Amino acid sequence: MKRRMTPHPPAAKGDSLARIALIATIASVFVILPGGLFQFALPKIALLSFAVALGLFVPSPARLHPAAAWAAAAVFVTFAVSALASDGFGPGFWGRWPRYEGVPTVAVYLLLLAAGARLFGPGAHAGRRARWAGYLSWAMMAMAALAIIEGLGARPFGENEGVRPGGFLGNATDMGLVGLMGCTVLLPAAVWKRSAREIAGTCSGALIAVASGSRAVMLVLLGIGLAVLGYRAVVQWRTHRSLKPVAILGGALAVTALLATAFPLVRDRILTSDTVTGRLELWTVTWDLLQKHLLIGVGPGRFVDALPAVQTKTFAARVGTDYPADSPHLIVLQWWADGGVMLVLANLALCTALVAVAILNLQRSAGADRLFLVGSLAAVTAFAAVLMTHVPSPGTTAIAALSAGALAAAPARSTDTTRNPDASKGRGRLIQVAGAASCTLIGGAAVLAASAELPLKSAANDIYAGNLIRASGSFDTAGSLRPWDGDVALLAGQAFAGRASAGDPAAGRLAASWAAKSLKHNPGSVESLVSLAVGQLASGEVEQARHTLAFARQLAPVNSQVWLQSGLAEHAAGDTPQAVSSVEKAVSLTPDPAEELRILDALRHELAAQETGP
Repeated sequence: MKRRMTPHPPAAKGDSLARIALIATIASVFVILPGGLFQFALPKIALLSFAVALGLFVPSPARLHPAAAWAAAAVFVTFAVSALASDGFGPGFWGRWPRYEGVPTVAVYLLLLAAGARLFGPGAHAGRRARWAGYLSWAMMAMAALAIIEGLGARPFGENEGVRPGGFLGNATDMGLVGLMGCTVLLPAAVWKRSAREIAGTCSGALIAVASGSRAVMLVLLGIGLAVLGYRAVVQWRTHRSLKPVAILGGALAVTALLATAFPLVRDRILTSDTVTGRLELWTVTWDLLQKHLLIGVGPGRFVDALPAVQTKTFAARVGTDYPADSPHLIVLQWWADGGVMLVLANLALCTALVAVAILNLQRSAGADRLFLVGSLAAVTAFAAVLMTHVPSPGTTAIAALSAGALAAAPARSTDTTRNPDASKGRGRLIQVAGAASCTLIGGAAVLAASAELPLKSAANDIYAGNLIRASGSFDTAGSLRPWDGDVALLAGQAFAGRASAGDPAAGRLAASWAAKSLKHNPGSVESLVSLAVGQLASGEVEQARHTLAFARQLAPVNSQVWLQSGLAEHAAGDTPQAVSSVEKAVSLTPDPAEELRILDALRHELAAQETGP
């Protein structure tokens, strides 16, 4: 007997707009800027902003529950006030390279909750949920294909062979998190409805999650998968005395995961614990930092500059200081660092409201609606769990925030208790228009800002080829496209410093010039101070370099690069014994001292020759 086909629900008013908004949301995960220095964050912010603007205008009888809406507003206001208090309309407000999660981006994240409520809330057209599941299924299959290609060694986005590839996200854990959320959204429908498309999407998401090599992602996948499949097995056994359907799907997921572990980088990572101990060290020094800023935090975007002051010798030796962390990699600590106790409380209030409304919606739902909400809840839970060891980003937050909005939706008429419905409707329309207009402006600004990545990449190539003047001009162009972004000057200083360290005086002068511009935006940047010192040494300004590095050592007492450059500065000044001492310090403050040991060996030979004489 043939299975009867379920007819598609008739199109609803505004369905075309909803379709475009959903396509744009899922496309934001894939969009990149080919040829850019960092291809990932700003293009995603731009497309996601436009998707939210469209989603806010989709006709719907649902909206974000007032409790969640007020909590989201509290999060935004607290974050914005903290950013303004830290540096006005500076790096903290607009966001820092490379993720640019400043006030505009956080606004898009929060408005995505409202868009999700309108698209998927009570009374919304059922076809939208089915369509979203379809888009996610195809997206997971496409990402899985790329994950397989990268797992076999190809690097279409230019990563080094020894680095875990990140697909369209630029980061392996981000890629795994998107796969995990796609898998968990689709898993309930795959288990109960046994739709071929949802099953394929679920297995593809699981493959992506495991292929990422992220232990946090794999553990959450295992936990949620066992919970859903276990519950379905109990129900299936009670009703049909057969576990065959559950066993087949569970076996397919297990085989998919095992196939992904065949990739060398994934297999090697599963057997190591380096990042686990690194996270513990990072959380310890972060707490030391927050104890000095318990009430107000250090401000959005300031963590990367504030952390070096509290890093310990143990942290430097085990984790390293060459690649500074821009987040604590634990979401509660990130809230605390960005906005202090008030931002933590505001975010906890939002989480509480989301959970409370989600429980109510789950209790009132049945059938396909309940499967959708369970999948959404699983995705949000997975996102929150992984953020206990990771950071949010524009590529990963899209699916999580849209799912959270669906969970926290409520019928508009049931929550309207005002005496003047027309006035309430007018206020709601004003908020809707203001939110959509803001997202449109943010999207346009993000497009312009993203275009700066092209001259940044061109400048990097020119420096490598020795075309220093043209490279500086390209950095000027990038700075004019992002006049609010002091990190353009930081990147320029670092790029020229790389060539200057090989003894190029012209590169040294440009490194010093650009680093000085960066320090005007951000006087406490240890990275820019190192670039400035390298440039000063290369251009013969030895005493200025020594003064710069003395200041850098006050801000970052255990930074290996600061001590290494200090040793080189002392050597240039003729004090070889002090140079040896400083480089020995640098060796003790890094887990990979190959460069430092090479320089130390040369300095020791020179010192020995000086002591023995001719």
